[in-house]
Amino acid sequence: MSTFIQIILRSLETGSIYALAALGIIIIYRTSYTTNFAQGAVAMFNTFVVTFLFNKFGLPLWLAVIGGILSAILMGFLIDVLILRHTKNVSPVAKQIITLGLIMIVLGLAPIFFGVDPLRLPRLIESGDLSFLGASISYNGLFNIALGLAIMLLMFYILQKT
Repeated sequence: MSTFIQIILRSLETGSIYALAALGIIIIYRTSYTTNFAQGAVAMFNTFVVTFLFNKFGLPLWLAVIGGILSAILMGFLIDVLILRHTKNVSPVAKQIITLGLIMIVLGLAPIFFGVDPLRLPRLIESGDLSFLGASISYNGLFNIALGLAIMLLMFYILQKT
């Protein structure tokens, strides 16, 4: 029974991360009516920003995460203003092709800025486990589940009221 509960807890953790990625895809599609294939590459780039700020500048992880969030906001704004706003009169397929081109640009810029060596980023909550009916889940895993649920509920509320 504890193995089954362990699988459920791990699945909730992984599922909450995938749910946030899917929520981002859905929100972009519902607001722009195009599929942004570059979303994963942009997320990867900004995760590298967090790792770079943490490893190279020695910032605390929470501050590096804030820096990554600010970088993501700036990058999204620049992509929208410099590229996507100029595509209002093109077909949805052309917009998708543009986002495929953005993948190549972002994936090309990442090794230029961050190098090609593997980088390490620690967990936000390094240690600690919670035991539940013979199974355990890390505090970091619980944080991932709680954050995923909180963001999903907040976005649901915002989308229902706007």
